[in-house]
Amino acid sequence: MKKVNFSLKHKIAWRKIIFTLLLAAFFFSSIMIARRAVDSYKTKTLNNELSKIHEKINVIESSSNSNKAFDNNIDLATMDKSIIIAERKRIEEKNKDNEIRAQIQQLAKINSDIKGWIRIENTLVNHPVVQTGDNSFYLEHDAAKNKNRYGTIFIDEINDVSNPEQLQGQNIILYGHHMKNRDESMFGSLERFREDEFFTANSSIKFNLFPESYQFQVFGVYLVNQDFDYRNSRLGTQQDIKNLLNRLKNEQIQFREVSLNPDDTILTLSTCAYDFEDARLVVMAKLIKADNRKGTSQ
Repeated sequence: MKKVNFSLKHKIAWRKIIFTLLLAAFFFSSIMIARRAVDSYKTKTLNNELSKIHEKINVIESSSNSNKAFDNNIDLATMDKSIIIAERKRIEEKNKDNEIRAQIQQLAKINSDIKGWIRIENTLVNHPVVQTGDNSFYLEHDAAKNKNRYGTIFIDEINDVSNPEQLQGQNIILYGHHMKNRDESMFGSLERFREDEFFTANSSIKFNLFPESYQFQVFGVYLVNQDFDYRNSRLGTQQDIKNLLNRLKNEQIQFREVSLNPDDTILTLSTCAYDFEDARLVVMAKLIKADNRKGTSQ
């Protein structure tokens, strides 16, 4: 009888231990979910605030305020019509440029590491882009340098994006999280490029590197191991480019024909994937147009 009582007490004790462990796991999971929800809310709120500032840049770029921009002190009667038009355009562009720089300065006041903005139509990718000397920092900090597990989109520290003339021949690498809860935040919605229909219909990426604006065309989507060599910041020689594309063939999910040479600029978007351990989803695009105020294109 004593043996039976001991066995019963033993079972009760183990049940209490298991219940306690399950309760602890429940509270831990609840805390993690709550923290994730808070971080998600903070990320969306901050991004909305920054988006309002950035949107003003887009409005200024697309608007035409020639009447306001024109200097009324100019005597129209004494000027040739072509000179008037040229002068009006010059003043208009100067005013636009000043307004854009004022908006960029507002973003810089929030965080001087903000270097630009990335937007991909029909996805949730519409975010500020930062760069600092430590690639690990923005894995766990938002665009205002607040601690946040969602991080923010950042340019690899090895890229030189200080001025447009440095971009030729570069592979500009951007990193962003793909959270396990699959909420498509940050680079989560890059998953859509796996789909044939989406890849065919959505090829354009708008990428601002302040104060300039660039358009890239997506040419490849790849699933690679994190150790795969896709993060070289320079395109190198024509043979180097050929070798890279050949190595990527075995990893490609989607691809459209592309012509690349050592003077081109490509954009590489990198995020986590969950197909296997240490998997990375990589989207590559080629610079096709530079919509800057100097009117240059590539």
